[in-house]
Amino acid sequence: MPSSELAAARSGALNWSLSVNSAEMARVADMLDSILSYANDHAWAGWALTLFLFAPPILMAAAKKASGLQSLDIIIGWLALLLILALLMA
Repeated sequence: MPSSELAAARSGALNWSLSVNSAEMARVADMLDSILSYANDHAWAGWALTLFLFAPPILMAAAKKASGLQSLDIIIGWLALLLILALLMA
């Protein structure tokens, strides 16, 4: 295969993968927008979302008696886990 054909094939594959990723990102953005707008409209949903995001890592840090940067590590790990799960579900 000549190099010009190979470059064209790579360019086409790259454009296709970028369009798929942007479509998936649009779906994730729409999902987050609907969740956050619902939480904004209903006070109990806002509190539930806040509690779901921050209570588990705080309780895990308290159970491990973590202090200082160890507790921050637990919180960042929890938020990373939620992000991974959200990306897998999208």
